[in-house]
Amino acid sequence: MNRNNLLAAMLLAAAPLLFSNVAAANASPGTLDPVTVTAAKTKADHEAIAAAYEAEAAAAEQKAQMHVEMAAKYREFGTKPPWSAMSSHCAQLKNQYLKTARLNRELAAEHHKLAAKLQ
Repeated sequence: MNRNNLLAAMLLAAAPLLFSNVAAANASPGTLDPVTVTAAKTKADHEAIAAAYEAEAAAAEQKAQMHVEMAAKYREFGTKPPWSAMSSHCAQLKNQYLKTARLNRELAAEHHKLAAKLQ
């Protein structure tokens, strides 16, 4: 298998992971929409929102891990363009997804605090 075919196979294999969050988001519409978040008044409301943020964080962590693996595969092709650029791109995305996960976990923690005050 030549490099272009291998690259195409890698991208096809990664496609379900890239688009799985879109399906997950559509499976529970409204959980994190602005109206739901700002209308939260009960302990259950805030716990549900916290759980949704935790799910978003977990999804972001999965995407980060996928990009770690993809970067390693790109490096196997060599350190010259275009492989170096693709590896670097994946490393940057990994960092962004990890930041997204951290921020979502912070929001979840705040909603857990709000829920605890409503006991």
